[in-house]
Amino acid sequence: MEPPVGVAPTRSLYKRNPQTVAERQKWSQSPVLPRTRLAYDACLNAGSTAALAVESKIIWLRIVLLNDTFRPLIIKTIDSKPRFRGAIAGFVERCLSEGKACFSMADALASTGLSHSAAKQQILRLKQVVRVSGRHDFFLILSPEDLPMGSPAAVKWLDAYFRWLRQPYYLALLSAAAIHASQPHAVQMVQVMIQGKRRPLEIGRLKLQFYQKTIGIEKVPVIQPSGYPAVVRVSSPEATALDLLRYSERIGGYSRSEETILPMAKLFKVDRLGAALDANDEPALGQRLGFMLEKAGHVKLATAVHRWLSDSVQWTFLEPGASSKAGEKIQRWKLIKNT
Repeated sequence: MEPPVGVAPTRSLYKRNPQTVAERQKWSQSPVLPRTRLAYDACLNAGSTAALAVESKIIWLRIVLLNDTFRPLIIKTIDSKPRFRGAIAGFVERCLSEGKACFSMADALASTGLSHSAAKQQILRLKQVVRVSGRHDFFLILSPEDLPMGSPAAVKWLDAYFRWLRQPYYLALLSAAAIHASQPHAVQMVQVMIQGKRRPLEIGRLKLQFYQKTIGIEKVPVIQPSGYPAVVRVSSPEATALDLLRYSERIGGYSRSEETILPMAKLFKVDRLGAALDANDEPALGQRLGFMLEKAGHVKLATAVHRWLSDSVQWTFLEPGASSKAGEKIQRWKLIKNT
């Protein structure tokens, strides 16, 4: 029975009419799809199962902890678990106490048991640790006195760094001359001789300049200066003199080389001079050094250099980089004095 148009039906009319009651029940609820019903039941079942599983684990753990046999083993296992928070900071403090100024990532991982990413995050939070190069997992430790410089002294970590790189090196040129107490000018950067090419490094206020020697770098005589806190390879005074002549154009010219070499001449030894000449194997360097030593009155050393030279040496310039190519000819050393 349909209600009259424009007239609101009474409640009793709908209750007494079965057809109307059926229509109201049909449209009073939204239909529920079968897949929705299944998903709803599955979620209830999964939640119930998860709750039961958690409750079972709690009951099992209580039973184990109350057992006198298992409780000591569990406590021992918990106590022996490594504590990773602050592991790198503790490792750095141990390195400082042992007198170390550097470490590699491999050393840190082996000591702390951290993963590479976790160790890296802890290292980044330490202000007293700086990285040598963005490409290398090798780090420097700043002691309180190193903080203004932003880096430890190169002699504290250079040997460890190149051993980690597995490359030969030695302190050379003006840096080596400064160690031999023959440096009339302040050294603006650390000069290092290596076998390959490498860009300069700048760590804080410390600057390192690299020079390439492709042949004979392992044969160059080196010394370990006394009184240094770490191992460092420094070219001998004789080898330093030959390097200063080889790279004279890059350090200020022949006159700069001469005023640096001559104060070191008192440290020269004949046997080490011969070894340095053999390692470089460049007659032109021997000709310039022999002339310089003879001119300064070091006759014995100059004679040793002249004996090393062969009779077939070629004429060469005293200063290769000079603009002038003319000058007095020095027959004994076959040099053209163009400076």
